This record gives sequence, C-alpha cells and structure tokens, in this order.
Amino acid sequence: MAQQQQFSALLDRLETIISISSAALESETYEPGRRDLEFIVDSVLDVVDGMKEEGINEKM
Repeated sequence: MAQQQQFSALLDRLETIISISSAALESETYEPGRRDLEFIVDSVLDVVDGMKEEGINEKM
C-alpha cells in the first residue's frame, strides 16, 4: 500500500512538471541554435519564477 501511495505521489509530481513544461513552451519562442534541453529548462524555470512571484504577491 505504501508503494502505491509513493507511486501516486510520483505521478502527481510528474504531471506537474509536464504541465509547467507545456506552459513554458507555449509562452516561449524557440531560438535556433540553442540546445533543446537548455531551452526547455530555461522555459520551465521562467514559469516557476513567475509562479513564485504570483504566490508572493497573493500573500501580501
């Protein structure tokens, strides 16, 4: 049972990562010559930073 809960939690995290990645790729434009992985990571980090800023602003 514990393994099933861990697996479920892992799937939830994966779905969150995929969701953030998709949102990042929709809001960014691809620059030719950049490595794909670098582009995706930068895009995801931009979205996460924006989410953090929104969370901070909501708390104030």
